[in-house]
Amino acid sequence: MKAPVYIFEGTWWSSREVPLVLPYFEALSGSDSRIVLSHRTIRNAEDIRYYVKRLGKGERAFLYFACHCRQLRLYPVDGKSPIHRNALLEALSEHREKAIGFVHFGCCEMVDSEKRRASLSELLDASGAQWASGYTRDIDWLRSTLFDLSLISEVFVEYRRTPRARPSLILGSAKRFLDDHDQLARSLGFSALSRGPGGRHSLFPPRLR
Repeated sequence: MKAPVYIFEGTWWSSREVPLVLPYFEALSGSDSRIVLSHRTIRNAEDIRYYVKRLGKGERAFLYFACHCRQLRLYPVDGKSPIHRNALLEALSEHREKAIGFVHFGCCEMVDSEKRRASLSELLDASGAQWASGYTRDIDWLRSTLFDLSLISEVFVEYRRTPRARPSLILGSAKRFLDDHDQLARSLGFSALSRGPGGRHSLFPPRLR
């Protein structure tokens, strides 16, 4: 089964489009024909809303956000004009049925370290996804990008390998992934919440050191 990945990337420190992460993702998709890659530039919540509404029903795509973030707020342009949490959640809620499978934020401080489950749960519920993840800390750009590529390859692509993309497939893949990348995941403050069988939510890792 194909694994659609949508990159929603900010303009970083410029008002012009500067797709910094795109070459890395193109290298990944070039080595794995199952990954279908799309790139969108975002500058505000309306851009996110516009692109989310156009995801296909039942697509179960991986939404990857790449931009600056501080204290749970996205800053896609010039470090200014933040996208507040409520505006983000409203934009994500514009999805069609089962359009989003995973939503991941390759951004600093997008998950509340004191309330990880609640912080991720609101992203999971707004997007209708099976998986929501991000980082609690100020992260190193290159290390986190390489970690994100591994997440797509080892967890998301595995999830999409069957027609029904069962939620139970995520749990085993996620545990193996975090076992293999435990030290890096903890140094970045990586956190994820996944819907499991019966609608139960599983938090990864269970505790932060």
